[in-house]
Amino acid sequence: MKKSLFSCFSVFFLMSLLFYPQLSFEGAKNGLLLWYQTVVPTLFPFMTASKLAVASGGATLLIRPLYPLCKKLLHLSEEGTYTLFSGLLCGYPMGAKTCSDFLEQGTLSLQEGRFLVAVCNLPSPMFLLGYLSAQAGGELSRAKIFLVVYGPLLPLSAAAWFCYRMYRNSAANPRELRQKSTRSAIQKDIHRNLSKSDSIDDIFSDCCLVLLKIGCYMVLFSVMAAFFSHSSLPPLLKPVAVGLMEMTTGIHTAAILLKKPVSWFFMLLFAVFGGFSGLFQTKSVMKNAGLSIRHYMGWKMLHTALSALYFVWLCI
Repeated sequence: MKKSLFSCFSVFFLMSLLFYPQLSFEGAKNGLLLWYQTVVPTLFPFMTASKLAVASGGATLLIRPLYPLCKKLLHLSEEGTYTLFSGLLCGYPMGAKTCSDFLEQGTLSLQEGRFLVAVCNLPSPMFLLGYLSAQAGGELSRAKIFLVVYGPLLPLSAAAWFCYRMYRNSAANPRELRQKSTRSAIQKDIHRNLSKSDSIDDIFSDCCLVLLKIGCYMVLFSVMAAFFSHSSLPPLLKPVAVGLMEMTTGIHTAAILLKKPVSWFFMLLFAVFGGFSGLFQTKSVMKNAGLSIRHYMGWKMLHTALSALYFVWLCI
């Protein structure tokens, strides 16, 4: 059934490209410009610096002041604390990428990784204040933007904390002590490997490969968004369809077609959900780390629903 649906969609998409070449060109161009002008300048430096910090063991130094609080409240490790804050500050899909890297190194447990993916893959403050706020005409206050997007993390974290049984973690249990010993050995091994001339080149190659995958997904879903934006859908459904494909284009479409505060409502929800483009970008960086894209999508849908409630409470 799944294969048949995918085959039908592939044929439909191919026929759309053939019959509407101008729209496909416009969508691909928009996706490439968005990737080149927004994603590469913001994500590549953060991604490279983060991988260098993780590989050299410097990540633990950065979050040392925050680690005691996160350990007490959420039972997070040092690597988990770094993953949480890198995802919050750097935006999609940096949280999932950092989590996947730590899982591959064996310095993060699968239990903790699943919890972190539920809460750490978010739009960055820079994106919210720079792009979304500008599309809202500067009339939506920063406090409301942050509360609607990040406020639901409190109940979401509590739900994920109990769902993945984070309360069973204990710094004193023998398994964690063995993990810490293994983690230390792995970090020393990685640190020695960095002295090789090609290690940093390998990091660059890995970051470029991830960025290339992200760019391909952005182009693909931007083409699909272009088809929806020029369709005969009703004014309310059109930005919803576009935003489900690609959040940035959806935010822009909602700002043009919808009146305030309805446009603000959908713009914020698109940013929280991330669109199917963000979903596939996240899947591409999870690799084979044992993380479930279905779980991730479920948590994003719950986060989106909570953000909708926060918006109604704060803005209406």
